[in-house]
Amino acid sequence: IRLYLLLVLVAIITLMTFLSLLQGYQSSIKKAELLFDGRLENMAEIIANANQDIEPRIASVFEQSPTVFFQVWSDDLALLAHSNNAPSQQLFDFNDSVTFTENNFNRYRWRTFLLRDHHLKRWVVVAERADIRYTLAENIVLASVMPIVVALPILALIIWATIGLGLKPLRTLNRQLNEKQADDLSPIKMAEAPKELSQLVTTVNALLARLSAAFTREQQFSADAAHELRTPISNLKVQMHNLQTNQAINEQELIPMAAGIDRMGHVVE
Repeated sequence: IRLYLLLVLVAIITLMTFLSLLQGYQSSIKKAELLFDGRLENMAEIIANANQDIEPRIASVFEQSPTVFFQVWSDDLALLAHSNNAPSQQLFDFNDSVTFTENNFNRYRWRTFLLRDHHLKRWVVVAERADIRYTLAENIVLASVMPIVVALPILALIIWATIGLGLKPLRTLNRQLNEKQADDLSPIKMAEAPKELSQLVTTVNALLARLSAAFTREQQFSADAAHELRTPISNLKVQMHNLQTNQAINEQELIPMAAGIDRMGHVVE
């Protein structure tokens, strides 16, 4: 019972934990994506405010992290400024209203964002490597998931100990039954037996009471039967004694009969 309950409870808890973690993982990834997209928007706004170029300048090439890049385009599709790792080609259809898209560049997949600068009439493009985004998001989610996974074995030990504590009255009942002798039909006594076990104790005590009554009836029957059989055997012995004292009867002929009466008496005893 203990092992069965442990396996069933741990399996159910593991399944429910897995389903909740899966749901939480998917939800956390989506939230992380929204956070990263918000960061791209903020980066585009910062670049738009910090860089006021409206004419192309070769000097406007800025050092940038290899995982992100930016471009600044004029309405006539002139590249005004860009980071040192940015491509020279146009990544967006500037007539398109979509602000987020996915693009392939330099052997990586990039998440790109397009910002329209209405004041200076230009476009700001910022991008971030998708694999870095996914790695960061997964690291954040796994950092919250790992404590739950580590806690499962500890939870199994707690469940094992708790089930053992709950089954302690059952072990007490088992010990009392094992310690009973063959002729001990006294009722089992358990102080503060659980409700689920009290009915079993009552049933076992009722069985012991019926067995005790049955053995008492058998003993009484044996005693009564022996008493009823002793009386005629005693009469036979008296008659045999009278015959043996009769001179007209040969005593040797009575020896087999006397031996038979003795054997009958032995069997009755």
